Amino acid sequence: MGKATARKQAGDTTGADAGGDLERLTQQQAAWLIGRPASWLRDNSHLDVRNGDGTYHGRRLLAAVQGEYRPAELPDADLEPVRQILDEWLYETSRVAVSLQTLQRIERTYGAPGMAAIGATVIAALSERLRLYGEYSRWTEPPKTRGQLEAEAAAWIDGELAKQADHDARAARREVLVCDGCGRYRWGRSWRQPPTPTGYATVQDTCPTCWGARR
Repeated sequence: MGKATARKQAGDTTGADAGGDLERLTQQQAAWLIGRPASWLRDNSHLDVRNGDGTYHGRRLLAAVQGEYRPAELPDADLEPVRQILDEWLYETSRVAVSLQTLQRIERTYGAPGMAAIGATVIAALSERLRLYGEYSRWTEPPKTRGQLEAEAAAWIDGELAKQADHDARAARREVLVCDGCGRYRWGRSWRQPPTPTGYATVQDTCPTCWGARR
């Protein structure tokens, strides 16, 4: 007795000899047809492929499974953030051709389930990175209050005015030498303690006392 005959007599319908009416498949036959365990069919009972007697219609089953993996038509509001993520990734990578070839190979080899696996892998990797390192981004900074923004603006304006005043003082030769050792500034015949005169720019130098101490 051949192996195929023995399987038939034993009622084995999970292998290549699974047959019968393709419009009335048992759950085990239907699972074999789509290459999934029977539990997958039970978990995806929303697929409208069963006949009134509980058997599975083969053609409707294949169409439904294919539809499960057909790319969804995302609305623009959901598609645009995804494209922005890809824009950021493409900006960072220098191996676009290699990346494309890898993804195309997986698509050719595994089809839609392979692409679904890539999506699941991306989500898992991002989740793990977030868990380990947190979110390092300027977008995670808390929003600033009006008072903080006004203070920053005032500080920036003060800084720009100070730069302009320093420029004007140097252009007019209003400068004083400031010792890089003791901090005193030269004023005529003597070295005086700060602060320096208002409206003068400073130039770093070394007073005679500090110069002598270094020799």
